[in-house]
Amino acid sequence: MDNQQATQTELAWLAGMLEGDGYINIAFNRVGRKLKRAYALTAIEFMNTDKAIIENVVSIAKKVGINLYVKQAEQKSHLARRKILYRASTHRMKSAKPLLEAMRPYLVGEKSQRADYMLAFINSRQKTLAGNRHSGWNNLVKYTPEEIELVVKCKHLVAPWKSSETIRAELVASQL
Repeated sequence: MDNQQATQTELAWLAGMLEGDGYINIAFNRVGRKLKRAYALTAIEFMNTDKAIIENVVSIAKKVGINLYVKQAEQKSHLARRKILYRASTHRMKSAKPLLEAMRPYLVGEKSQRADYMLAFINSRQKTLAGNRHSGWNNLVKYTPEEIELVVKCKHLVAPWKSSETIRAELVASQL
């Protein structure tokens, strides 16, 4: 098995890809028809129309120990002239944490703030879940006020036109 480590140059390049053609956010997804429970979903995505670039993103992520999910966007008939969009992503906190920790020294833009919020959220969530036994959607461990605040801050950077109070109210209501 190849046990290569990502170089600083590769991690800086990966951070640049996230800054330029990437996406980082914490979202709340709702599940269930009757209960309408919500759970946090971390999202780190790299997007590009050049397949070789996405393959390089995946290769560097593997050196960090992370397997990214790769998806090719479907062509719509009315957009036939557009290039194919490739996405490499992870939506798991377990994968997001080491990937962000590796890239964090090289992030300088707004996404550095989102990375900080996401890392704080993941660390808090890991502490909250430690020692709590939960199983299934009916027994989810509720989010702490601090975790909700981190999600609000991250979402406000993504959607600054939405008020923090509106975002917070949506998150709290979805946990009831």
